[in-house]
Amino acid sequence: MALTLLLLIAAPLSVVLTLSDLRVTFLVYHLLLCLVVPFIHSKIRRYGWREHLGLLGLTRPSRAVLVEGAATGLAMAIGTVIVFSWSGSALLEPGRVAQALAAWGVEPAGSSFVFAVMLMLNGPAEELFWRGWVHGRLAHVRPRALALGIATSGYASYHLVTLQALFPSTGARAVAFTGILLAGSWWAWRRERCCTVWGPLLAHMGATLGYMALYGQILKYGQR
Repeated sequence: MALTLLLLIAAPLSVVLTLSDLRVTFLVYHLLLCLVVPFIHSKIRRYGWREHLGLLGLTRPSRAVLVEGAATGLAMAIGTVIVFSWSGSALLEPGRVAQALAAWGVEPAGSSFVFAVMLMLNGPAEELFWRGWVHGRLAHVRPRALALGIATSGYASYHLVTLQALFPSTGARAVAFTGILLAGSWWAWRRERCCTVWGPLLAHMGATLGYMALYGQILKYGQR
């Protein structure tokens, strides 16, 4: 449990401390803390592959779970694009977003690599960690709402920093952060009910696709 508590603090903190270069964030947060450390922990505890995958929530999903996850992800992607496109600069100012991305090392010339890594790594790594490993480590915490709340709060916490940089007003940040909390809570609940991480993982990938499409358009617009 001590390792779990440590990572609940270290994982969000690693994003905050490395955000000046997203490539370092990918390495430290997404790869090392979200994926490698849980694997090393399982090896130290002498867990077999089946036990490790079970702790990550990578149990065999039903077709209904996969369909639900994919459909939810598609709905999140489309909804994100519609809401932010409709709201215009009230929620996202192209200049501010481009400035924030540049501060994180995302320049238009090298954005393809960052976008590809975000699309392929962000959703899977975070779900395997927050709704996978952390959820599994908190399996015996009661009441269950407390365990789910702890994991979701840890997941949402670092977004306060990224939203501060991306969004132009307190109201816009509150809207975005509420969406992140609701999404994280929904994914945690589905992980709890379905006993697998596959649904949340697919849904998270869809959500990432939606906002990365927006950021891509903003960077493309800024080059004109």
